[in-house]
Amino acid sequence: MRRARRIPIVLCALTSLVCGAAVARADVPPGATAAPACTGDSGPVPLSKSIAVCGTTFPAWDTAYLLAGIGATGFWISASSETDSSALSSIVMLDAAGNTVTRTFATQEGTSIFPYGEGSHALAYNESLVPGELLLGRYDVAGGFAPVFQHKLLLDTERAQVTNDLAGRFIVTEDKNDTIEVVVFATNGAVEWARTYSSAAFGFSSPTPFDTQVSYTERLADGSYAIEVVKQSIDLGTFAFTTTTHIVKLSATGTVEWAKTFAGLTGSVNTAEYVNGSLSFSIAEANFSNPAATPTAVVGRLSSNGTVLWSKRLTGARLVPVGPLPGDRLLLTGSIGTSENPFSSTALAVLSSNGTLEAQTQFNAGTYTVGYPTVREGAVYMSLLANDSEDGPLVDGGASYIGVGDATLSGFQWKQHDQPSHWTFLAPDDDTDRVAVSVFDQATHTLHAYLLDATLGGAGACDRFVSASVTNSAPGITVEDVAVTPSDLVVTSAAFTPTVQAGALGFESFTTREVAICAAGGGGGGGGGGGEEVVLSASSVDVVAAGGTGSIGVTTTSAYSVSSDAAWLTFSGAAQRTGNSTIAYSVAPNLDPAPTGTNPRRTAVLTVGDKTFTVTQAYLAAPVQATPSGAPTNLGTSAGSGHVDVLATTGTEWRVVSSPWIEIETTTNPDGSTRITWDVSNPQPIGARSGSVRIVDAEGDTIYTLPISQAGAGGVAPTNMSARTLVGTGDKILIPGFVVGGSGQTRVMIRGVGHTLGAFIGNGTLDDPRFLVYRSVPPVNGVEQPDVFVGQNDSWEDDRDRIAAYADELGAFPLTDARDAARVSALDPGAYTIHFSSASGASGIGLVELYELDASDNRGLVNLSARAEVGANDLVMIPGFAVQGDEPVQVLVRGVGPTIGSYGVQGVLADPEIEVFDSDNVSIGGNDDWGTNADLAALQQAVAASGAFDLLADSKDAAILLTLPPGTYTAHIRGKGADVGVALLEVYFLRDL
Repeated sequence: MRRARRIPIVLCALTSLVCGAAVARADVPPGATAAPACTGDSGPVPLSKSIAVCGTTFPAWDTAYLLAGIGATGFWISASSETDSSALSSIVMLDAAGNTVTRTFATQEGTSIFPYGEGSHALAYNESLVPGELLLGRYDVAGGFAPVFQHKLLLDTERAQVTNDLAGRFIVTEDKNDTIEVVVFATNGAVEWARTYSSAAFGFSSPTPFDTQVSYTERLADGSYAIEVVKQSIDLGTFAFTTTTHIVKLSATGTVEWAKTFAGLTGSVNTAEYVNGSLSFSIAEANFSNPAATPTAVVGRLSSNGTVLWSKRLTGARLVPVGPLPGDRLLLTGSIGTSENPFSSTALAVLSSNGTLEAQTQFNAGTYTVGYPTVREGAVYMSLLANDSEDGPLVDGGASYIGVGDATLSGFQWKQHDQPSHWTFLAPDDDTDRVAVSVFDQATHTLHAYLLDATLGGAGACDRFVSASVTNSAPGITVEDVAVTPSDLVVTSAAFTPTVQAGALGFESFTTREVAICAAGGGGGGGGGGGEEVVLSASSVDVVAAGGTGSIGVTTTSAYSVSSDAAWLTFSGAAQRTGNSTIAYSVAPNLDPAPTGTNPRRTAVLTVGDKTFTVTQAYLAAPVQATPSGAPTNLGTSAGSGHVDVLATTGTEWRVVSSPWIEIETTTNPDGSTRITWDVSNPQPIGARSGSVRIVDAEGDTIYTLPISQAGAGGVAPTNMSARTLVGTGDKILIPGFVVGGSGQTRVMIRGVGHTLGAFIGNGTLDDPRFLVYRSVPPVNGVEQPDVFVGQNDSWEDDRDRIAAYADELGAFPLTDARDAARVSALDPGAYTIHFSSASGASGIGLVELYELDASDNRGLVNLSARAEVGANDLVMIPGFAVQGDEPVQVLVRGVGPTIGSYGVQGVLADPEIEVFDSDNVSIGGNDDWGTNADLAALQQAVAASGAFDLLADSKDAAILLTLPPGTYTAHIRGKGADVGVALLEVYFLRDL
């Protein structure tokens, strides 16, 4: 790994720009936005200024904000750049005047990097590079980012939470279900203390995929610590959430001082440091039965020994604590709105030291208003972002406001930035009266950073902020006492020695383009030298057919206008400008059919003052152009995902098909291209498999293929089932059933066939078949619950392309009649039934098929069943099933008539017979009466292991236990002699899930 080194500032040609040097590295990661090329400068630029990444070695920022609180030492910019898989973090260190001193990018995706306290150092960590390893270190920012220490902490899990204090300590919390480990690293990298914490209340005895526990530790101002453990479970029957929060208070050396449990609440408890060693807590209550109900929150205060001093329920908003105000008062904030628009306004409230509501207000600056307050010495500073678009300001950007008021929440003075943004961040400096303000424009990937005084003016503030008004009103929040009684929790603790090895993270310096927003001392943005000509950093550019973005630098002291002569060439920012600036432009994909001729191109022009900038763009080389993301497609025994971006000329028809175990989703990119996202969620397929994502034209001919493969993990699993019989009406419809086991969703294809079946068996097939799928719900407090409707289908034409492609790959016969039914579904673990009948009310021979699309040894189909009227000849019911894998499986097959009569089923088959056949139609076993089995004890043991209901003693029901190698089988159930009646055929696969 290459260590970052300090490099002197590089001077460039333009008078208002500054660039820092960078070392060469790999190309910008997939999914990240390339930064524009750097153009010259004349030296450092102080605050206030606009700053953005430039050069080709690092991506543009997707988020950035300015931090204060380091006093005369200076300021920080914390930023990140999104990639396909994670993000790249970066920081910029500024001196007291706001001049850039150091710029550092983390070269490994997923690294978190942040400054702390005394200002000349930064902390960084990464837990995503290698599972079970946490890399962390402290670095001398002013000294070329040289490491003070770099460690690798070995973990037993992948669930570590990392926090830090202002002194520069690292606090690592690893959640190991019933045990929590905390390691504290001092500023020199030494382990200050490390302890384990155990409690019978931690973790889950038999966790499901829906059970979660998250733990983290924070150091409080008095040097003590607090661990917060949040557990959440979901009842799969009622889908109700249960949340339990444990708070463990620790001494400065990690010993337990007290521990409390908050249980029976409808939301997780969030704590924050209050004053004098106490903690505030808040619970944003959830109403799952009525999401549109008036929002409520419970807020309270814990003493330094864990006693609840007071607790209140606030109705009208879900408020959370921001921080203390003078007099031990507490400031809270939250959003107010409706279920359709929960962010119509931002609310503030002040509670007294005993929880009395002293003040409240709400701010509204648009249909959507998102904001957050900060507090300094009794003053309340607010930043707001607002717009009227459907997706809200965090997606589309909006108007940026900053304001300041007092603890009475009255007299707020507001200012508005003269350009829209995607986020505004306001940070009062704790050591001076200055306020750092940052406005980030995601469209141009640029941070506008300002240094204002305590009144949000003066101190060289530019007139880019103008006086504004924001509507405020009383939100009608009410407060009432509510009993919150946490119980004592027994937590044992012991010291341990963590495994700490040498580690290393990668960092490199990078370049920025910095533009002075206005002259030092305040006032406008340029001025002087009227009539000077415009100088552009470039006069032309060639662009590929896919389009893209770029920028050009403008040097002048004059006023000028910017315009484009083509709809496909656009620019961001104002059309009327004065002085030096950067014009960010965007070129749309060229989807016009290519004209004849050699190397055809289209041309557009940006006019900037008295100069022009010409853009020449190519046409697509083929009607459809596909570009894969570069994600691995040979997955081994791992899950994986990626995407393919598709450009097609106007009027070209195409569609995408994939293998059944490869899920795809199509979305439209901002540039107008189509993104096909593919996902393989099963990391353990039973057998090796090769598939693809294909783009085909209107005739079905393949245009592009992305091959995807996986290695097999071994094991055994049932992969499909079918049931064929005479399907009637009422109680005589066909009702196959199946159980999905394991964890996570299982994707299946269900087909209900009548008309296409005629090609195989002649007349008498079911007319207009349809099926409905239901999921069984367990009883609640002994009360039976109705089944939940999952979905239905009566025409496979609803999803024709996918159904046909899946059938072809699975080897199923093709459907030829649109009146047959088929559906693809992703099903959670549970028991399901398929109700198969005729939509026209007719009777006839019908076939139900169930295919598992992504077989795995640790999830999927567990058992199969089918219920219908059964007799002889056409009334014989013939369920089929297939076993995939590399080992035999024990199968319990039962034909039940008399016993289901005891459950209320009328007209049951009195004496069912079963017989199992292999794919060559050779009988491999059968039974008439279950009590005649030679090894009755083994049969009864299998019934108990499968969870099947017991058969009535001495009944005429049939059952047989078989050991079957992988293959395809059918099970015939018929009535003895001329006997006719309703019967149930069951197949249980006896394997450990």
